[in-house]
Amino acid sequence: MSMTLRIVGLFYKQTGIPYTQGMTVKDLMDAAANAPGPAAARFGYVAAGDLLTQGGASVIAFGARYPDGVTSLTSGTRYPAGEYYLAETNVSNPRYSVWQYYVRDANGTFKPNPLPLQSFETRVLDEGDRVDWRRVEVLSAPNPVPAVYRKTILGEHRPAAGA
Repeated sequence: MSMTLRIVGLFYKQTGIPYTQGMTVKDLMDAAANAPGPAAARFGYVAAGDLLTQGGASVIAFGARYPDGVTSLTSGTRYPAGEYYLAETNVSNPRYSVWQYYVRDANGTFKPNPLPLQSFETRVLDEGDRVDWRRVEVLSAPNPVPAVYRKTILGEHRPAAGA
């Protein structure tokens, strides 16, 4: 049975990646980088040390080059040829974005990490697993609701001009 890797937001999906015993998420991603699949001419990622993943690395960016364009797996929208890149950010306040990976078995059932905050370098996969990466935003401080949406979201009236 083979493996699947998907990077949500980058339009990347690679199926048929050969499985080897003891393979980690990192091994799967390195295999995809070495043979990016039919749609992408290139695929890669950047990882850096992360205190939260018990001294292991964490992915901070993904990129792919699509010489003939790419179609979104979710919406079916066709995007033009070129390079596509998404990275974590932690410079804008009060939010930052981070990459998270999820492992599912061959039937699509979610498989939680055996260890809390486990690095992709050490997470061992089983034959037939699928790995999905998603970039998510996390608030790091209060984020006031814009005045135009206050009534709808919070049930409050918009303040009068000049108030």
